[in-house]
Amino acid sequence: MWANEVILQKCEELSRVGYRPALRVGMFVGRGFADVGSEVFTVHPGGKLLSLFSGKITPITEQEEEKLFHVPTTDEAVLELLRKGVVYSVSNATDGREWWQARVRENTYEAPTLLELFLELLLFAYQDKL
Repeated sequence: MWANEVILQKCEELSRVGYRPALRVGMFVGRGFADVGSEVFTVHPGGKLLSLFSGKITPITEQEEEKLFHVPTTDEAVLELLRKGVVYSVSNATDGREWWQARVRENTYEAPTLLELFLELLLFAYQDKL
């Protein structure tokens, strides 16, 4: 799955610093569980969640909604960076490993996947550190 534990942790952290788009049908959301880590769901019509782990469909309660965080696709992360006005350049390199690098002003950021890189940039953008 594209949303590994590192990505889910970054998404949960993004939620804590203010990235909380309104729930909409089709979006991916995550929820942390103390005993098992995080789980990913898709939002379904009628205020329901479909677990990508178990396939179980459950209603979204107010309590549950507060615990959810958005798990953006790479495209959604790029659109949010544009919305925040972040100007960056991206390159890909291989030196025994494949990794992605972004430059924002004089700073360089690296990550093993493009989505992790964009999530890192969003974290800095939401904390006004870019």
